Amino acid sequence: MAKHRYDAVVVDCDGVPDGADVIEALRKGKSNKSSITFAVVGRDGLGRKAVSQQGATFVLHKPISTDTVLRSMKASHGLILRERRRYLRHAVETHAHVQAGKSNEMQVPVTDISEGGCAINVPFKDKLAGEGTIRLMLRR
Repeated sequence: MAKHRYDAVVVDCDGVPDGADVIEALRKGKSNKSSITFAVVGRDGLGRKAVSQQGATFVLHKPISTDTVLRSMKASHGLILRERRRYLRHAVETHAHVQAGKSNEMQVPVTDISEGGCAINVPFKDKLAGEGTIRLMLRR
């Protein structure tokens, strides 16, 4: 789990002593700290507090009914799509004009773009220090 990114993770914590620890490990890891987690606990509710404290997004009680799963999946759908957009990167072939501080404007290649930003390839990193501006045009 530490090497791959998952949109959602289901952890069966009923009768599993380390179930809540799996959720805690997900939250502490870099790749899956914002993954949607479904913790499955026994009907008696033992472990509910532990999995909630470890960061479970949804807690399902056994025996699990179809209606319960459908409601939880419907509620989680928007969260999963938002996280997917956050990490989804689109490869592009374009250039951007970058100016940092008082330096001259440079034209640099843009390699990909996402909802949260873009990746640029700057040959001399020491030229970029402090605040700056970036201009680019995307065409279809």
